[in-house]
Amino acid sequence: MEYARQGARAAAALVEVGMDPETAVLAQDLVNEQVLLYFLAGQRRGEPATGAEEIAQLRRRMLDDVRGEAPQPVVGAFERVVSGSPEDWFQRKIEVVLDGIAASFPLGEKHLRM
Repeated sequence: MEYARQGARAAAALVEVGMDPETAVLAQDLVNEQVLLYFLAGQRRGEPATGAEEIAQLRRRMLDDVRGEAPQPVVGAFERVVSGSPEDWFQRKIEVVLDGIAASFPLGEKHLRM
């Protein structure tokens, strides 16, 4: 399966630049899961959304399930996130994941010059 092959290639590339193998697999898995979840969020009844606006509409429908389940500040946060750009929120999540990966990466002098 191409998904697994791509993951193996990404992990191998991270190992080549100095990351230990287990952390490399963890890093590629975290990023791949976010990409997969973003794709699946744009699905409805097995049919992919055709664009960013359709993905946004599907996300806004989720608000009905949130209201009444959490305090207003949390509901308000969901509303702001879901009403915003799906791409912006995806980018924000990926940045958090990558920042966490970077924090665990043993950067040495040679890596800082790359």
